[in-house]
Amino acid sequence: MSGNDRAAVPATRTARARRPPTGSTHAADTAYLFEDEAAEPSFTPAQRRLSAVMTGYWAAFARTGAPRGTGLPAWPPHRPGPVGRPYTQSLAPQRIGPVDYRREHDLDFWDRMP
Repeated sequence: MSGNDRAAVPATRTARARRPPTGSTHAADTAYLFEDEAAEPSFTPAQRRLSAVMTGYWAAFARTGAPRGTGLPAWPPHRPGPVGRPYTQSLAPQRIGPVDYRREHDLDFWDRMP
């Protein structure tokens, strides 16, 4: 394949040729949001649930402007509040729900850095 030929390959075909990555990487969510014939057979039950929840959030957001709906884990709106208030939503396959972003990312530690 020449350099010019590569430009004609749709990005979705290229992305779907790989299994979903582990961890948080750029575009890691695409395998869960769009039908991915290459990745879906290898999904665990937790990943299948994550995919259903994520598409539910996206559909609810497109329909109402808020990622909330019947049967979806609660996703409260972001409102600045006291330190440690959990308002960030985790979409990890093993845990979907609010997390304490400050604690998860050791922000107290980073705040003390010169």
